[in-house]
Amino acid sequence: MKEKKFTLSTVDGCKRLLAVFLCIILLTSAIALAIQNDGGRIKIENVKFDSRGALIDGDLYYPYGTSDKSQLPAIAINHGGGCSKGVVKGFAEELARRGYVVLAFSAYGSGLSEYPMYDENGEGIEGVSGKAQGMLDAVDFLRNLHFVDKTNIAVTGHSMGGYASSWAAVLDCGYYTLNDLMINYLADSFGIAFTEEEISQDANELAAKYLNDDQMLVYEMKLAETTEWYNTRIKYCVPLGTATMAASNMARPQTVQVAGYDVQRFVQTNVSMICGRWDHNFPFLLGQKSIFDGETWPGTYFQTGDALVEKTWLKVDASKDTAEQLGILESTSLSNPAIREAVEQRSTRMIISVPNITHSGEFIFPSFTRAILPYFEAAFEYNNGSIYGQNQAVSVNKVNWELREALNFVAALAMVGFAVALAALLIKGKFFASVKVGHEESEFAPFKDKKIKILYLVVTVAAACLGCYWANNSKHQIIKQSKFFPLDGTSNAAYIYLFWVGLFLLVIAAIFVLIRKKTDGDYGLKKLGIAIKFKDIIKSLILACVLMLGCYGTLAIIEYCFKQDYRWWMFVFTEMQPYHWGQLLRYALIFMPCYFALSIGNLYLEGDGLSKKEIPAMVWFIVIGSLGVFLNHILNCYGLLFLSNGGTTLTILSPGTLIGGLVIFVPVSLYIMRKLYKITGSIWTGTFFLSFFNAWLFVSAIGSRSYYPGTTFIEKFFGF
Repeated sequence: MKEKKFTLSTVDGCKRLLAVFLCIILLTSAIALAIQNDGGRIKIENVKFDSRGALIDGDLYYPYGTSDKSQLPAIAINHGGGCSKGVVKGFAEELARRGYVVLAFSAYGSGLSEYPMYDENGEGIEGVSGKAQGMLDAVDFLRNLHFVDKTNIAVTGHSMGGYASSWAAVLDCGYYTLNDLMINYLADSFGIAFTEEEISQDANELAAKYLNDDQMLVYEMKLAETTEWYNTRIKYCVPLGTATMAASNMARPQTVQVAGYDVQRFVQTNVSMICGRWDHNFPFLLGQKSIFDGETWPGTYFQTGDALVEKTWLKVDASKDTAEQLGILESTSLSNPAIREAVEQRSTRMIISVPNITHSGEFIFPSFTRAILPYFEAAFEYNNGSIYGQNQAVSVNKVNWELREALNFVAALAMVGFAVALAALLIKGKFFASVKVGHEESEFAPFKDKKIKILYLVVTVAAACLGCYWANNSKHQIIKQSKFFPLDGTSNAAYIYLFWVGLFLLVIAAIFVLIRKKTDGDYGLKKLGIAIKFKDIIKSLILACVLMLGCYGTLAIIEYCFKQDYRWWMFVFTEMQPYHWGQLLRYALIFMPCYFALSIGNLYLEGDGLSKKEIPAMVWFIVIGSLGVFLNHILNCYGLLFLSNGGTTLTILSPGTLIGGLVIFVPVSLYIMRKLYKITGSIWTGTFFLSFFNAWLFVSAIGSRSYYPGTTFIEKFFGF
């Protein structure tokens, strides 16, 4: 029989597979870069900018050929809670393709960003609120770029990033109109006592009325200075998928003093809120009742006095508690004098919804990106101009980033294959040879009773489904956020899932051991290769470490060469700082008992699956092990549809948004679990590697928001 060239059974076959997987990683990453930079038309730079002593990590996108004379509109964009800048890559890429300067960055303590000594409000590390999460510093960074039009800067962000954007606008713009500022200047500097009626009049006319010629010169200098400052404040704030901006004092007017009189004012920026109709925040915007917690928010969210009309330019007036409808987004533009005036007065408001989009799906579905683009095009009156040719707009339907994301996912799968091939190669070497358990010691006989086999299928699916349900709906925190365990609370969903599914399967496996002793003979847990020598357990741990470093090595290559990482939705593997490795080790210790139990439960209950032909057996193993997760996800996303108001008030995926990532991670984990078991005949290597692998996913995908940089190497490594 002709020897297979690509096989895990031989040394040469393993080497060929390693080469193939590495080629796939490099090729897909190179193509992904070409899509990301639009065939070389967009320049992408990694930048670090200061945030009160901490370095914030960001990616700057702008058209090639940009010069100091370009004066392009700019947008700072931030991610949501429990993730980092990579999730908003798609938004950044598409906006940059339309000629904008875009800065996508990781918030405080997320990704490669450090945590500052104090936040934008001057609060220290112990009481830090970090409401703007670095967004103010991002805006200042953009303002200092010579090719940015400082009068045309917007902030946007998804979920918690929308909250951060809102607070940045509040802190940067305040509530005083330009007219208010000048009236206060007249009152404070010249001692003019205005009547309550006068404070609503034009400040320039009041100055001409009360000031002499010399005083007017001083006033005009102050007016020019204040006008320049006012015009360079954040012009547009676009929270994505969030209603939490209400907590930022942006949605409702605030009381300020003008010449000693209390008046009501909105924050001085233009606002557009964009949500998916299946977003759990969307009901709040329409004054509907949320299925999630039963809370109802007023439909007069912007103090309009009327029901909100989507995609409508609204001009709000806090002093009169009214809003005027100026036109529809698609049919009007800033060429409309009324809209232009309202925009310049920073008083426009708009709400946009996207059908059939969930909260955690908003940064993965292109339809949500397509909803964002028209607003910025209309607001800035700008689309491209310099990339494809003067005044040649890029269609809103021309969205390419999902292909780049798909290539990143293919590369991630190739990385998994690389790890498996590396394990098969190393196990054939002298040092790791003793890790492998003899075939006859680890092979199972088939289940003889078909009823038992059916029972196995049922309990396996039920375990995963119930584990997802508990994880997605539990409000308990197994591991509270701390300096030792700094990851965002989003991670608790995965802890709960791994714990409950592992425990459930372990108990069921123990029951099956007793059943098989009575029916089939002794098929105890030792068949899983648990009872190996202690030194071989240590070697299994070392092997898992080598596999982990091998995977990270491939990431380092594509990060350096192509500015890419491994990702799809919430399945994310990125580069890490030294202290991230300390975090990885701590979280891996949590995962090890979970994966030990999961390996026992899945592999033991799988029974005769191991004796089948490899490919059908693997497919069967993955499908059965993942089916519960997929069923729960489908029910969770769509099961309440008919209970909602035409599908518009559905609440889904909260608080356990990471459950969406399990749809991908569980099948991948099952593949790794079974392949490493087949290679070694023991569950130890798979348990160790999956613990490291999952911890890497957590550290990469979930923002910490609590990291304080240490001073010594040990402090920096462990993040204390």
